[in-house]
Amino acid sequence: MITSQFKQFLYSKTMDTALVAAAECAEVGALVDEVYQSFLGNELNNNSGKTKATLKIVLLNLYSSSISDPELYVRYSRDENFYRSANRYVCNDISYQSLVTKVIPGLLRLNLVDDQLGFFDRETGKSFWSRMRSTQKLIQLFNKFKLKPWMLEVNQEREVIRLKDTNKKFINYKDDPFTLEAREQLKHINHHLEAAVIDLNLNDEGMDALLKTLRNVDIDDDEKHLSMFTNKHLYRIFSNTSFKLHGRFYGPWWQNIPRGYRDNIFINDMATVELDYSSFHPKMIHDLAGIETVSYTHLTLPTIYSV
Repeated sequence: MITSQFKQFLYSKTMDTALVAAAECAEVGALVDEVYQSFLGNELNNNSGKTKATLKIVLLNLYSSSISDPELYVRYSRDENFYRSANRYVCNDISYQSLVTKVIPGLLRLNLVDDQLGFFDRETGKSFWSRMRSTQKLIQLFNKFKLKPWMLEVNQEREVIRLKDTNKKFINYKDDPFTLEAREQLKHINHHLEAAVIDLNLNDEGMDALLKTLRNVDIDDDEKHLSMFTNKHLYRIFSNTSFKLHGRFYGPWWQNIPRGYRDNIFINDMATVELDYSSFHPKMIHDLAGIETVSYTHLTLPTIYSV
């Protein structure tokens, strides 16, 4: 059962296993080294490159969430199958054994994270992943090692073409000419998004009001969060095991903010304008069918589709 206490944990972002540190970034390496050394003799008996790589990914995600909003949780799966190498949506640098049996227990022992185990709610039929967030002690470590938002980058090999089955679960697939071309097109777009400075022109009061709105999430809307420093890349989701169904673009933080804040989006210090076209999709259908656009009501739309 989802209690009022658990509702605070709904405000969360999925752990991004493709999050990496910028090249030549010694500060991140120094932070990881200090925490990792505390694992030796406790969670670790011997050095483990996989555990250290997993720790780095977790710390980068915790830093990203803490600078977005200290109240934002990072949710992660405790399902061993999720981290198998066959899962194209998970970076191979992270390991289930390292995450669940070493990194999370170690961070908890050091009082660097608050952790909430996931569960299956029989009333709603929904499963909830485990989630964690930085304690004040970890935030102090971020400050000690002088981490900065520009040090966060996303691995360019992260899968951007994603496929769900009829149960809305992500599944693997074999590439074909369409997926190969769609992936290259999206990587090209993401390259330009990464190079741009996309920001919100808000004062402190306005940002506080936005975060307060985003924190008030419900069960079906737990993707509403503001990760301005890492969520700039687009990905596409196709449905029902078919690349002919859906394919909408998701990912960037500006999709998560309420409509009233869109006028505050700036790109490279320049204001933006959202163009709104009335009856855009019916007009597209007319054009595809070679029919002159006329005024239709919603009741006549089925006739348009049947042309």
